[in-house]
Amino acid sequence: MPDETEQTGRHWYVYLIYSMKTGKLYTGISTDPRARLKQHNAGTGAKSTRGQGPWILVHTETVRSKSVALKRELAIKKLSHEAKLMLARNSRLCTGFVTPLGGEAGRALPWPTPTGAPG
Repeated sequence: MPDETEQTGRHWYVYLIYSMKTGKLYTGISTDPRARLKQHNAGTGAKSTRGQGPWILVHTETVRSKSVALKRELAIKKLSHEAKLMLARNSRLCTGFVTPLGGEAGRALPWPTPTGAPG
């Protein structure tokens, strides 16, 4: 049986965004994570992200259907803050520096180093 992507031609993504203001991480799903990031930064995204921007996209995963995206989103939301930071640090989007959309190129992420981990 074909999956949802094959049926609709649309990919689903699980994304993780980071607040440069508060250090909060937010996990969500979307068919267009960069457009969704713009909504979060404009204050039209999830209520829990309003007034906490600017947000930067630090991790995405492509999945085959909305159902799989929702399950992965829930699994990530259950992770500790430190585990989410590690997921983001290991993401292909973050190689120590990021370029926030509309932000400063090469601005280092102000993440704390996990206890016992090399800096």
